[in-house]
Amino acid sequence: MNLSEKQIIGWGFIIAPIIFLISVPLWFTQPQFDQATRLVEEFAWAQDNKLLAVAPILLAGLGFALIGTMYLMFVRQLQEESGKAILKVVFLFLLMNVTLQLSDFGLYLDTVLSPTEELNASTIIGVISVTGLSDILAGIGFIILGKAIRDIKKFGSKSNAVISFGLLIFGITNIVSGFVSEEISDVLGLVGWLIIFNIVNFTLGKSILKENT
Repeated sequence: MNLSEKQIIGWGFIIAPIIFLISVPLWFTQPQFDQATRLVEEFAWAQDNKLLAVAPILLAGLGFALIGTMYLMFVRQLQEESGKAILKVVFLFLLMNVTLQLSDFGLYLDTVLSPTEELNASTIIGVISVTGLSDILAGIGFIILGKAIRDIKKFGSKSNAVISFGLLIFGITNIVSGFVSEEISDVLGLVGWLIIFNIVNFTLGKSILKENT
C-alpha cells in the first residue's frame, strides 16, 4: 500500500464525519410520525417536501459512503500488513452493511423523487434496515476490528486504546439496537454514531496521517 492511499484513508476518516454531522440538524426539520405507520407517513410527507427530505439523506448518504469506503480500504490494508485472516471476515461484514445502507439511501431517494405508487420497494428495504440486520453485521465487524487493532498495536498506546475501545462500544450499541425498540435504538444511535464513532474516526484518521509523517 503506497503513501498516497494511506493519506486518502486518513483524510477520509476526518472529512466523512464532518459531512455526516452537517446532515444532523436537517433531520430535525422533519415531523415526527406514528411508530406503527412511520414508513408510509414519512414517504407521503416526503412527496410534498422534497427539498427538506432529500437534503439530509444526500449529505448523510455521502458521509456514510465515504466512511464505509475508508473502513473497507483500511481493513484490507490492515489485513495485508498483519496477515490476520479474521479481518477478511470483517471486510465482508462491513461490505454487506455498506451495501444494505446505501441501497436504503438510494431507494429512499427514488421513492421521494417518484410517484407514491412506487413505495413498496423502498418499504421493503426500509424494513430490512429497521429490523437491524445491517446494524448487527456492522456491530460484529467493528468489535472484531477493534480487537485486531488492539492486538496488532498499530498506533500509539493512547490512540490504540481510544480506537479499539471505541469500536468495541460502538459495535455493542449496533448489535443491541438490532433487538430493541426504535426509540431505544435512536438513543443508541445518538450515542454511538454522533459521539463514540466520530471520536474513533477522527482519532483513526489523525493516527494514520501521523503514521506517515
